[in-house]
Amino acid sequence: MDATKENARGQGGRKETFEMEVEHAEAHENNLAASPSPATPSFEDAEFLVRAGYELIPLHAGSKEPRDRAWTTRHYDAAAVVADAHERGLNLGVRLRPIDLIVDVDPRNGGSQSLVSLVADTGLDLERSPHVLTGGGGHHYYLRKPANAATVGKLPQYPGIDFKKLGGQVVAPGAIHPETGRRYESEFWLLGPDETPDAPQALLDLLQVRRIEMPEALDDADRWGEITPDQLAAALADLPTDEFGEGAHDDWFQLMCACHHATAGSGREEFIAWSTSTPGYEDHAENIGYRWDSLASATSRNGRPTTIRHLYQVLGRYGIGIPHPAPEHDFDAVEVEPEPVPPGPLGAVAEDWVWVADASVFIRRHDLKRYRPEQWRSLYDYLVDGNILNKVWNSRNFVRKFESLTYLPKGAEMPDGERGGRYNIWRPSGVRPAPGDVSWFLEHMAYIVPDEREREAVLDYLAHLVQRPEDKIHFALVIRGEQGTGKSAIGELMLRIIGRSNVTKPSNDELLEKWTGWQEGAQLAIVEELMTLGRLEVTNRLKPLITDPTLRIQEKYQTTYTIDNRLNLLCFTNHRDAIRIEESDRRWFIVFSPAKSRDHGYYKRLFAHLDGDGPANVAHWLLSRDLSKFDAKGHAPATAAKDEMRELSMGEAEATLLSMYRDGIEPFDFDLVAAEEVADALPDRVKRQSKNLRATVKKFLEDVVGAVRHTRNTSTRGSAANLPKYWLWSLRDHSRWAEAGPTERAKAHAEHRGLLGDDFVGD
Repeated sequence: MDATKENARGQGGRKETFEMEVEHAEAHENNLAASPSPATPSFEDAEFLVRAGYELIPLHAGSKEPRDRAWTTRHYDAAAVVADAHERGLNLGVRLRPIDLIVDVDPRNGGSQSLVSLVADTGLDLERSPHVLTGGGGHHYYLRKPANAATVGKLPQYPGIDFKKLGGQVVAPGAIHPETGRRYESEFWLLGPDETPDAPQALLDLLQVRRIEMPEALDDADRWGEITPDQLAAALADLPTDEFGEGAHDDWFQLMCACHHATAGSGREEFIAWSTSTPGYEDHAENIGYRWDSLASATSRNGRPTTIRHLYQVLGRYGIGIPHPAPEHDFDAVEVEPEPVPPGPLGAVAEDWVWVADASVFIRRHDLKRYRPEQWRSLYDYLVDGNILNKVWNSRNFVRKFESLTYLPKGAEMPDGERGGRYNIWRPSGVRPAPGDVSWFLEHMAYIVPDEREREAVLDYLAHLVQRPEDKIHFALVIRGEQGTGKSAIGELMLRIIGRSNVTKPSNDELLEKWTGWQEGAQLAIVEELMTLGRLEVTNRLKPLITDPTLRIQEKYQTTYTIDNRLNLLCFTNHRDAIRIEESDRRWFIVFSPAKSRDHGYYKRLFAHLDGDGPANVAHWLLSRDLSKFDAKGHAPATAAKDEMRELSMGEAEATLLSMYRDGIEPFDFDLVAAEEVADALPDRVKRQSKNLRATVKKFLEDVVGAVRHTRNTSTRGSAANLPKYWLWSLRDHSRWAEAGPTERAKAHAEHRGLLGDDFVGD
């Protein structure tokens, strides 16, 4: 079938979708002139956003500007932000993550026509994107992108459209526009932010940061784009940002022009990362990106273009060189006679350390100690004449250089050879498995988890960590029990078996923070007290850690990079409602321990085993355990504890609806329901007590009963035009109702509810 015709089919086609959006915009613009101003912001959509993993920040009252200067790096507790904004009448903003991409359309500057072109050029399906009508008559369309995809903020062929991403924020729905006094209105009731689709590849290709052709006005073709973004990042890492901060704008701008010339425009993200590492400038990423994208051949000083020569001059003043790229990237592979390792202390340094370009760090091999380039230079500069970093960058055999980090249990330290490729930061445990008495361990496990089926599953989980550390488990283990029973001794035992260098113990605060350095270089994360405070945010943040193949490591003032994900979660808690469990969840293996604290002598004997040969003996036993029935990539085992934790996390509205659903009470007496009638079925008292009933009903249908939402009837022809236009959800027989189509679904539902008139005749 012709691709153009195909794109016009299905759910009304993109042309119909766009016309629908134009109607929304026109209606919204009419509302700007006709409807009264709301007195205060609305916070009904906040839970939609938080539940979908979006990060909320406070804005000034009646403003689009963040309240806090360090809003890009500051940790915010979502519940506290919403409560404070509600109390003080503040607007809320959505801080964008690495995976977020917001298409921001401004009709006043040509955005409407640009959107028509963008849809035609990229296949962007607006009906699948969560949508917010701004208080100024514009549009925000929510999309996702790969976390490591570097994108520009504007495209000249689409005036009136900004492409918002990491480093920026958008005003959240419910906020008040500072000029019109109107609210930002979401359509999350129809399509929530938890359903945000991936951006089409054609759009990502257009937005990709790439090398650009040299402007005709320049005649320095041999030096245009002379260095790579990685080389730029390594050089800027040693350049003091504070000397290009406040009061030095001209110097900073000329440096930006030089970096743009040096990388042919492809060093955008590296320059932004360096610029925003200065305290007080963390929130300038978006504006810097716009300025970089707008650079043209007229970037000059006293009428002369600013080129890579200026970059070399600036770096030279600080004794900084630009590292050479690996020769294998520029030439066909040839046999090269290696340089001899220098003798004496310099040779020891060369042998002890490696350089990893992706993370921009020196790593000491025996203990994995890390230093940034300027820190490392301060230790060893005395060993050479000049700058020791130049010796690293320019020598093939001084310090081994690698492209990226990996965490590969059982793998070699240098899995791709002694230079280039990956550097493995896994280190073997110091425990040598040995046969011996494990009765104390089995006794303790039976005491903590008396249910035999659950205990066997827990033992399989622990044995997999020891037998197959390279094979990540796709669900997490949570053990709930009273304080003082010794459940955390299980975590201490695994720490000693796996090795301290392969285990991380994040606090609850770290689980909520933006910075993810605690996730790197570990096979096991032990959370010793998983708290109920912020449980929704914790659950959302841990989801990708449990199943994604890579981790994005982000630390304050450090280069952001990715690494293989082989991290498993072992959590302990005293709370029965520690995390939010969805009905269809497959990520959480929950066990409730009925154990009561024993006498002091029991724990003294237990920890004597831990301090003695116990870890070696248990490691041997776990290595010998049969795991033929354990599926590390399967669903987490179902347990009564998981059911209880799921129900305890429900509010009264959800619990009431679940009871009605199980008893088949209307509207749950038919396969199809509308969310509006589900909300209306609740007792008035429950409806009054529900802060955000729309979100509660949507969450109940999706997560608790596994309902599937189908496209709505939008027909304007024949008798089908008289059918209701609301979205319908199927409670069962999802395939049958999906195949029926929107008109037949609307007719069946209306007929069951007695809503069809005698004059209705099906199309």
